[in-house]
Amino acid sequence: MPDSAISNDEGPLRLTLGFPRPKGLISGTVSLYRLDALGWVTENIIVVEHTDQHLETWIQRLGTFGVMGGTNRVYVPVIMETVP
Repeated sequence: MPDSAISNDEGPLRLTLGFPRPKGLISGTVSLYRLDALGWVTENIIVVEHTDQHLETWIQRLGTFGVMGGTNRVYVPVIMETVP
């Protein structure tokens, strides 16, 4: 779907999304993101209501969307050995 603005005649669109309780995400960090040329952004997205299992938002641009949140990343060192 192309990324385009929603016309003033239509106004912003209300978007309500339900999802299973996220595992491994930091509580309260789940949000709606839109993919643009720079990556995942929250511009032109207004979150009205947020729970552990749904988001209610107003969007002002069409596009590709994703529900994402923050994680507690754990970095594990990798040891590589060259075998002769």
